[in-house]
Amino acid sequence: MEKVNCKILRLFILVSLIFPYIAFCASSAIRVLPGTYTAGETFDVSVFITPVSNAIDLILTETLPAGWTIVYANPGYNKYSADTNSYKWMVYQYTPPISPFTITYTVHVPEGTTGTHQIIGLLHTSLDDVVVTGNSVIVDQYLPTSVSMFFEQGWNLICLPVEPATPITAQDFLDKLNTQGAGATEINRWHNGAWQAHINELPFNNDFNIESYCGYLIKVNQIELTKTRVCGF
Repeated sequence: MEKVNCKILRLFILVSLIFPYIAFCASSAIRVLPGTYTAGETFDVSVFITPVSNAIDLILTETLPAGWTIVYANPGYNKYSADTNSYKWMVYQYTPPISPFTITYTVHVPEGTTGTHQIIGLLHTSLDDVVVTGNSVIVDQYLPTSVSMFFEQGWNLICLPVEPATPITAQDFLDKLNTQGAGATEINRWHNGAWQAHINELPFNNDFNIESYCGYLIKVNQIELTKTRVCGF
């Protein structure tokens, strides 16, 4: 019996060494922020943090766009790195566990700021590292919501410079063109290291979503469309 118990103990130790983190789930940090900002004004951010069980220390790092500043935080941040415009919150507690908690902060956006920007975050604990999930992208409140695009006969390389009010698929995009007489037959994107094509109205097709600020190749057949504005969003 003693030999059997020794073998079981050795097996348990071996498994513990090979899989040291098998007993816990990962920490999580979820950010909530508004979809738009106004230059010269502020907006509020919340980060909901759930540390992994038995973590005894924690560091949250939030990296803001250049020139953006945190004017208020609860709890207050512990460290600021000017070279990366990063703010750090540090929690040290040597009697685990650290309970779930929320960090809130207010961001000031410099005058003259335009376009789309991103906040990047990382949560470090004594047991794991995870990227902050949830909302990360925020856009200019006065960013144009519509745009007209020019197409020529043949292949056109385009990029959608605005965020659609509702999601647009490849077929939706071709339909928009063709209701205006474009004769668009195909749209292609570079995806996972290869070209992926959606053929107009072909069953079992790659009807992928059209994303803003990404490049697409669209084939237009109508010759009279040369340098003609055919599509508005």
